[in-house]
Order: sequence, then structure tokens, then C-alpha cells
Amino acid sequence: MGMSDTVRCYTEVPGAELLGTGEFQTKDFGCRFDYFTIDKEGRLIHHQRTFDAEGMPLPRTPDRDVIAPIHRDVRLYGRDAVGNHRDYCARFTDGRPQWVKPWDELSELQREYSVIVES
Repeated sequence: MGMSDTVRCYTEVPGAELLGTGEFQTKDFGCRFDYFTIDKEGRLIHHQRTFDAEGMPLPRTPDRDVIAPIHRDVRLYGRDAVGNHRDYCARFTDGRPQWVKPWDELSELQREYSVIVES
């Protein structure tokens, strides 16, 4: 399983109906158990957190939210509306989603080059 980050989609972009409002995981943002949303305005928001003196995470607050201006494809893992495990690709341009597609609908070349996993 490993570490991942969580993404929740609240906007309408082509293909976003595939995601619904469920939460999805990604390994493309650093894998630090961070939380991201795609808000109703179509912005990718990184809900940053702070830690106490012992290193324990404090509750997230809106003043720590940052618009993430990414320009790349992101692989999302989750369940579809029926509950089946599915992989998706979301394309972002200047931090805004352009489309969402099922991973298995991408060509082999797109799957090979669309996502660069940061380790």
C-alpha cells in the first residue's frame, strides 16, 4: 500500500463525473499524507498542515490553504460510483483540471509518459 496523498473533486470538468465527490489517492504529490481538493472554481488547493512541538499534526485551518499551480497529469486511485477499484488520470494546466479519464482508456504511450511519480 504505502504512503499517498488524498484528493477530493468538487468541480465539473470533462470526465469529473467519473470521480463523483469521493476521495481518491495519489502518489504524485510527494506521498506525505497531505490533503488536496479541486474546488468548485476549478483550483487545486493544497490544505497544508502544521505540527506541534512533538511533531504531531495539528488540525488543518483555511489560512494554511495554498493554490497548487501544477502543470502535469496526475494519477488518481479510487472507487467508481458502483464501488469498483479504478485508476484515473487528471490533466492539470496551471493548477486547473482540464479533464479526467479512466487510466485504461489512455494509450500505452500516454500511460508511460503522462505521470512522473516523485519519490
